[in-house]
Amino acid sequence: MFRRQRLISQLRYQVQPSRWIAPVICALLLAGCGRFSVSTTVERIEPPTATVLPATATPSPATVTVAPVLLATPIPVNTPDVVNTGLTLDATYRDTYVGLALDYPSDWIITELSAEQKAQSQTYATAFQSWVSGPGGGDGIPEGGAKIDLGVTPDGTLTLDRALATLRELYARPDSDNELLGTEPLTLASGLPAVRVQTKSVFGESSYIFTVINGHQVNLGGIGDQAQVEQIAQTLRPLTEGDNANPNVVTARMTDVRAIRAVSDMVPVYSGPGETFPLITNVPGGFALAVSGITADARWYELAGCGDQNPNRPAPACWISADEAQTTPIRAITPSEQPVMSTEQAAVMVVANGMAPVHSGPAAGYPQIAQLAGGMSFPITGQSEDGNWWRLAACSSLLNEVLDECWISADPTVTEAVDALIPHGPQSSVPPQVDPPQRSGTVTITELPKCFNLDTGLVGGQSNPNCEFNLHPHESAGTLFFEPILPARFGFGGVFPEAPSATMCTGSQHLSSNSEVIAPLATLYVCYQTGEGRFGYLHFLDMTEEPLTATLEWQTFE
Repeated sequence: MFRRQRLISQLRYQVQPSRWIAPVICALLLAGCGRFSVSTTVERIEPPTATVLPATATPSPATVTVAPVLLATPIPVNTPDVVNTGLTLDATYRDTYVGLALDYPSDWIITELSAEQKAQSQTYATAFQSWVSGPGGGDGIPEGGAKIDLGVTPDGTLTLDRALATLRELYARPDSDNELLGTEPLTLASGLPAVRVQTKSVFGESSYIFTVINGHQVNLGGIGDQAQVEQIAQTLRPLTEGDNANPNVVTARMTDVRAIRAVSDMVPVYSGPGETFPLITNVPGGFALAVSGITADARWYELAGCGDQNPNRPAPACWISADEAQTTPIRAITPSEQPVMSTEQAAVMVVANGMAPVHSGPAAGYPQIAQLAGGMSFPITGQSEDGNWWRLAACSSLLNEVLDECWISADPTVTEAVDALIPHGPQSSVPPQVDPPQRSGTVTITELPKCFNLDTGLVGGQSNPNCEFNLHPHESAGTLFFEPILPARFGFGGVFPEAPSATMCTGSQHLSSNSEVIAPLATLYVCYQTGEGRFGYLHFLDMTEEPLTATLEWQTFE
């Protein structure tokens, strides 16, 4: 009972549901539903298609069957006319866990529980209101205003008849403080079958819409201007084929901002619009990233280059704070359409100390979109008309998004033209093997610092982007490969035959970025530089007939 009271308190004080839904939440908590997680999205309305997505939660067999309680006198289904209150429903709220959507005015305020609180709740509510509440939220409802509460109880196995029968039983329990006055079947304007439930509690009489979407119980009601409540309620529907039903993906409303620049150093990027979502990476100051959307409250930008369109980006989405102290809108990151002059040179060597900036066009005024490590060479396809910039053959953003156009300065203090790619460091005397069998070895993680995420395989961290680890092979024969994916694009730091210092890690004293190591070998050290490799995948490949067994020990530089 203590847990139920605590959950009710969370819903009441953090989401502040209207008085109509408080008795409903109390009743629903008695049902003992299981835990769940949910992710929600808001986006401008697109015309829905007729195909309805399947439920997003996997149905589980019910252990208890509740016989429906039939009304004494069946009530005919009512299809009310949609009332036009003058509201412009120009945004869509999406709950992608249960697969529902409704339309609402984009200038309304949405209040939700945090992801952690939702994951611990048996039922949850999302509030929509047309005005900004004063301190404490006790200033009442302004004239013409409305507040709506959308309550969800995830299940995945329910039908409307079963859910309604259970609801009637809950209201009929001796310990219930609420009275069920009646139910009225209806069909919403979206075509969704529903029931209007009329109840009486210590707060007085009220009504709400009760339905089931994809096997999940949904309640919607509100206070204030009931015509506005009704207009929005009529849009409640299952997600359609045109909607994104991936529970791990959060999309945003459209925005005129096409790119942002990080103002402060190491600005965090999260997988969702909030600091409670997993950290994806940190953006160094001055870096530019393309924007694909914005949250309804304009506090978070969605970054382009994540999700299905980017096979090198494992995170479903990437979000960055719109705080002016961290980001500022800039020109779009688009092809510069500047002419590219041919050149006999095949590559450039970065001679700058540390990292050299890469821009989206042949001038410093274009957004900085990437950086390349000093001491490494990269292929080029041409130069600018004035000869001051080299156009790179390929590069990627900090989110591992392959970019259309990349330019690096031809200043002799930054780059030096070469006839071909230059191998980095001494090469192994072992002749290369053709199409070697790539068999992943067994790796034991003994310590996980901030610079490594075991779940995603990402290297890098919020406070220690410099990362070093030791590899101790247990085999005494064979060739061990350390292989970062696309090392040139990801700016791989280096493989060292002995323990590197922090100075070495930020310099160019390393072996080739695709090193071959001859066993037996006591220790192999690999180092990632600041701002580099945070999206690189580490592949351990064994060239012998026996599986490789190794231990990874991680350290971070102070």
